[in-house]
Amino acid sequence: MKKKFSTLLLSLLLGAFLVAPITPLTVNAAEDTGLGGDTTDPIEYGLVGDFIDPTTGNTQNWQTSTPFAYQATVEQDGVTWYSFTLRFEEGDEFKGYKPASGSWISPKTSLGLDPAYFEPANPSNPNDSNWKVLEAGVYEILLRDGAEAIDDAPIWDRGDPVQTETATITYYHGGEVIDTDVADIGAHYNPHWVYQEGYVLAGWYLDASLDPSYYVPNGFTVEGDTSVYGLYNEAGPDLTIYHDGNYTYAHYWNDVSGAGTEWPGVEMSSVENSWSTVHKIVIPAEYESTRIIFHSNDGEQTSDLVIDRSMILADGTYPYWGSDSGWYSVDSSNARTSALSFIDHWVKEVRVEGDVCYLEEDAAAWAELKASYEDLNSEARAIVDSAADGDSTIGETMAYLSLLIDGTGTPSGTSPYVYGTYVAIGVSSAIVLLLLISLAFIFVQKKKKAE
Repeated sequence: MKKKFSTLLLSLLLGAFLVAPITPLTVNAAEDTGLGGDTTDPIEYGLVGDFIDPTTGNTQNWQTSTPFAYQATVEQDGVTWYSFTLRFEEGDEFKGYKPASGSWISPKTSLGLDPAYFEPANPSNPNDSNWKVLEAGVYEILLRDGAEAIDDAPIWDRGDPVQTETATITYYHGGEVIDTDVADIGAHYNPHWVYQEGYVLAGWYLDASLDPSYYVPNGFTVEGDTSVYGLYNEAGPDLTIYHDGNYTYAHYWNDVSGAGTEWPGVEMSSVENSWSTVHKIVIPAEYESTRIIFHSNDGEQTSDLVIDRSMILADGTYPYWGSDSGWYSVDSSNARTSALSFIDHWVKEVRVEGDVCYLEEDAAAWAELKASYEDLNSEARAIVDSAADGDSTIGETMAYLSLLIDGTGTPSGTSPYVYGTYVAIGVSSAIVLLLLISLAFIFVQKKKKAE
């Protein structure tokens, strides 16, 4: 009973399971499978519940309308069983069904299952319950027509897992091993995403040449130890998304590669501004995220929001802001996005320990800052100019920096001499004034002596 079917037989059987109408198979069990027993007229059975199709690796769902016919039989304790082998994941549930009579096949009396690996999903009524898989694996399941009892042995001890050989999957990038995995021989395998700093995964290949003929976007059947080679492209800028609402956490992922955060994700940082509480999440470019959820980490959250990667701006910012109900367009010119990016940069990087005097000596930093400021459109510039900067505004600080460094611009505002650059300007002006007063005093004294 524990012997495995051949790979060819398994593939044929699965094809018969999943396609309707069903074409009955003619299988000589003793000759083709080594299971012993004989063949009988086909009996149609159906199964309901989820299972993993080992030919594709995809989750399938049996419905009572798609039965399968099976002829290969196994003799066990003088009783004829119908045998099939399938891969199940932990937690899968299934139940037999006989379409001809429209009746369920009672798991307790008609399925051969081992309680070490299966249990009734409804223990209070095991005669009328789905069977639940306790451990992932490839199993041989025995099924019988009718409800005859087997003397001196419980029916459910007939389904031991079929032992399979395993193979090692080795992941490469640029000639270096970046990960390894283990898979069952004969199983379908989908290579998983592997993080590489500064790179975005573009696909997996079965040859180091990365020739398109070796591309395996849908995985492959494991035949033995296998090497997979990643095509990685250089990552662009990190993705910056703003959230203008009550949520403070973000969970993001790529719905193809699976790359992303584990729930609950990460806590967002707050951004200083003059109109509301805004939070920001910076998603590493390597993740190439396509979905995000904003939430409060206490049960309240948005739906799964799709990130349209074609809309990402050149600097990596997203032109739509998250809200408690989804996305919304900031404005037609993305003024608030641009303004908030500038303000955030100002607070985090320009204001070094509260002082901006260093810009007078750092020509490159000043040129970059001035260019970013001048690139702002009128709406964004108005937001930036009104943003608080100590006792003044960013607009006033930029005006005085222009006067100090470039000698251009007209300072404005009621409190120009605050700290940093302002102090430097104030001290310089005071020194000049003192020198003028001193020279005037000396001139007056000399004139009096002359008289």
